[in-house]
Amino acid sequence: MKKYLLLIVLISISSKIEAQNWNYNTSGNDFDGKYKSASTTGNGNNYPYSKPSLIINHFEKDDSFNFYINGAGYYSDSSDVEVLWVFNNEKDVIYESRYRTLSADGKSIFFYEFYSPKSDETISVYEFINKLKIASSVSVRVSGKFDKNDIKFSLSGSTKAINHVISVEEIDSKINTIKIAREVSNEKERKKDSLINLFETIKSKLRKMSSNATISIKGISKEELVGEKIKFLSRKNKEDYNGLGYNERAYPYLKYDDFKGRIATIIDLKKEDYGYSDYKYIYTLELDDNKEIVYYPVNHYDDLKNHIGFISLLEKAREKYLGMTFYSDRFPRGSSLDYIQKCLITKITFAEDENEKYPLLNGAFNVYYKTNGVYDEYQGFTAKEELKVLNTNFTNTYLPDKELVKSEFNEYKVFENIFYYIEE
Repeated sequence: MKKYLLLIVLISISSKIEAQNWNYNTSGNDFDGKYKSASTTGNGNNYPYSKPSLIINHFEKDDSFNFYINGAGYYSDSSDVEVLWVFNNEKDVIYESRYRTLSADGKSIFFYEFYSPKSDETISVYEFINKLKIASSVSVRVSGKFDKNDIKFSLSGSTKAINHVISVEEIDSKINTIKIAREVSNEKERKKDSLINLFETIKSKLRKMSSNATISIKGISKEELVGEKIKFLSRKNKEDYNGLGYNERAYPYLKYDDFKGRIATIIDLKKEDYGYSDYKYIYTLELDDNKEIVYYPVNHYDDLKNHIGFISLLEKAREKYLGMTFYSDRFPRGSSLDYIQKCLITKITFAEDENEKYPLLNGAFNVYYKTNGVYDEYQGFTAKEELKVLNTNFTNTYLPDKELVKSEFNEYKVFENIFYYIEE
């Protein structure tokens, strides 16, 4: 009678329990704390790795969890390992463990995520372990660089063993959290796809203003400048008006303090042809206030100077563009439209405000515009109202003659090549 009592006591003390083909137990130590384990031994076809184990552990100390196969082979690099799974109740589906790591001794393969060819979504380790509770067996193929091991694990008794390690309520809670996070991620992806489609739709309808004569103002060719009025623009650095002078050589230059703010009319043009497509324009200007004569020689390959402003271009631009909405890249003068901003033109002036940081750097005009955000194919419409200023020129008037305007550098000096309109 005492022997039977002792046997009962020993059985009750042991925490290792066998559930048909699965074992589960509770153990612990001073370093890892208390942990629960469930495991089963399978049958492989690659000797001496014919008795691998499938193991699930839960460590209560830090609520960590691992799921792995031990003894299926020896592996030195996880990238050389492929692990495939087929459940007996899903014969037509082969699951793959793409995200995995190896133990330090190369004998254990740890799993974190699974993939199915029938779904684009990742299957979490918790969702996968739930499948172990539903099926009655699972076949696993572990392939290394030089060999493979086909293993069969019985899942008889797996439900009770796994529930010992992680309760039904806990695993359901974790799966629910994962599903919510996945849906949020999917919604972001759907929104991103929608935004990309919107972005591409807007982008496909954008046309440069310079491509439409009804949208943009007409430029003035070098041979049509007679009769045009120009203004000598004020400059922050107060340099003399280089390129203009009292003789046809335009040297010495006109003094800044003598001409700043004055208006002149181009009254004559002389074209000197040197042959071999080399020529020069020499303009005669008459000051409106005292009829003084000055000269402006321009080689055919030179830009017009930004320190003189054509009054007719300013007036035409104000008439045509003020109050209009156009589009540009967030970073004007670029050759791409990766970030589209909607721009309301609010003011157009000569670029002679001495408070401007870079007056006359890129053109004789300043275009002020308001943007209420940027279209980005990844973030969508980012609402941020800003007042901006672009120093530029209108039309190709200031550029060299047509055959020299083809470079990207020249193209993006011009307002009508920087801003776009939507073609309906």
